[in-house]
Amino acid sequence: MGRLLHWRKGELYIQAMPAPAKTSADYPLSKRPLWLIGVVVLLLLFQIGAIINALQIPADLAKTLSLSPIIQVIAGVFWVLVFARVAFTLSKRTPTAVNRAFCWIMVFIVYSVLRLLSFAQSDYDRRRWPILILVWFSGTSLIALIACTRRKKWQRRHN
Repeated sequence: MGRLLHWRKGELYIQAMPAPAKTSADYPLSKRPLWLIGVVVLLLLFQIGAIINALQIPADLAKTLSLSPIIQVIAGVFWVLVFARVAFTLSKRTPTAVNRAFCWIMVFIVYSVLRLLSFAQSDYDRRRWPILILVWFSGTSLIALIACTRRKKWQRRHN
């Protein structure tokens, strides 16, 4: 913390006090991105369902699957922890929370499509690849567009 009063060239200057850091209490509930928190919580619940589904696969059926249920559970727990952390930071309204949420959602979309493309073995799944790639491209483009416009708004507001 610097001095509040400065004496330069025979004149007295008063230095302004720095503004206190904003906390989550400074943001009203309406300023928080509730729709994005809702999306993240839905993804979290979806992953909890995927974990439960993977745990209920019978042992004889698990041997025939291309992706082991143990790996499905580990991946599901990872995504549950990620989405719980993202929802928590969104509710706290940290400065980078929205951008990080969009980034994690994009990573999840890429992971989901790559996982489906990697482990799809039936002809039905392979015929869906062009549609999945189109959905993946449009989804990531939309999220990137939203993130870029939010960043420009944020930069205009804070510059």
